[in-house]
Amino acid sequence: MGRLFRFELDLRALGALRISLGLVVLLDLLLRLRDLTAFYTDQGLLPRIVLLQIPHPTLFNFLITVGTKAGILLWFGLLAAAAVGVVVGWRTRVCLVVVWVLHTALKHRNPLILHAGDLELGLILFWSIFLPMGARYSLDARSNPEGSKPSNKFAGVAGTG
Repeated sequence: MGRLFRFELDLRALGALRISLGLVVLLDLLLRLRDLTAFYTDQGLLPRIVLLQIPHPTLFNFLITVGTKAGILLWFGLLAAAAVGVVVGWRTRVCLVVVWVLHTALKHRNPLILHAGDLELGLILFWSIFLPMGARYSLDARSNPEGSKPSNKFAGVAGTG
């Protein structure tokens, strides 16, 4: 049983993955800004009143609280701020949770435009919450005293996942 989770990850690679994930989320947001009104507001393809009639179970649909361009931009701004937090590694786990929740809400705001990349990014963000993503190349790592740095190896259930 002890050998089950012996798949080891390098913390330096996780740091690089964290930075890449944050940048991918920021790029995704920039690309979605082009069609903000068409896909995310009540004046677009799927107004909230129609979305509420579609049987689509979701727990994280915060974007349904607003239907205006300004309101959607506020949620986009929160997601962008959390993604920047992921890139620099500031309170990494909290920022990863916020990014995952808001990215999930973004996907559920208009399920008509989803593709496999959205789903894959959501899965990677979810599993990243359980990994020590801020252990290297981050502001979190700089706050640790030099003597308490762990080795560059991590083994656990999330690493196996």
